[in-house]
Amino acid sequence: MATGANEFLPSVQFRLATLSLPSGFTARGLALGHGNPALELVAVTTTAQPRIEDLRQLWKARHAGRAAPVVVAAAYCGKVAVCGPLGEPPTIYFDLDAGGSMN
Repeated sequence: MATGANEFLPSVQFRLATLSLPSGFTARGLALGHGNPALELVAVTTTAQPRIEDLRQLWKARHAGRAAPVVVAAAYCGKVAVCGPLGEPPTIYFDLDAGGSMN
């Protein structure tokens, strides 16, 4: 797993999810928020900063044109990249602190 992966959202209970992942990615799982529609968080880890295209591909596959807001969070090297929840293409933020930015 990527450095910092164990600290990445440690209190979240992830569900298993079937995801088609780019090479080098490992699934942490899917977390669902409250509300209707509920926020969907797809959490993955990777050993290096993910490519923009890979994050958007994951987001698009999970979103699939539904009304539910989707966020893809990728932990890497003690940092996190976040894609979504809105936009076409969805906004991506890199180099967020994995220890506190997502709690």
